[in-house]
Amino acid sequence: MRSHLERPTWRALPWQSWLRPLRLAWTPKQLLAGGTAILTLGLCLDSKFFSAASQSSIADRCVQVVESKAQISRQQLGQFLTIPEATARPQVTKVLPKPYCYLASLQIRTGTKADRAVYPLASNPKTWLVVLYEGDRYMGYDFITH
Repeated sequence: MRSHLERPTWRALPWQSWLRPLRLAWTPKQLLAGGTAILTLGLCLDSKFFSAASQSSIADRCVQVVESKAQISRQQLGQFLTIPEATARPQVTKVLPKPYCYLASLQIRTGTKADRAVYPLASNPKTWLVVLYEGDRYMGYDFITH
């Protein structure tokens, strides 16, 4: 007679082989192999793959197109990158031509409206320079690829 503390054995019939009890414990080798596989998959996939659907083209986000054929040369870009932040906007526009377009204004600091001008690069048309102005002051830039 079995004691109530003794664990009953479970035997599957040949056609029930898929009904094995679930094993909840993972060995360190299995954890390492699974983690490595997930890490490799994450490194192989480009982050733009996931964000491509959410990011529309810069041209689609333009509020006002100013100059449809605007581009800046490497020389103009080099001159622009030497301009310090908080420089007056007219000094920046001496170096940069009219922008391709303006993006929607936003408010970064309380009470100050920020404008963003977009300039495609002549050397790489898929890379665009976005220049940020707060009021009449140049406050920074960013490069966007699309």
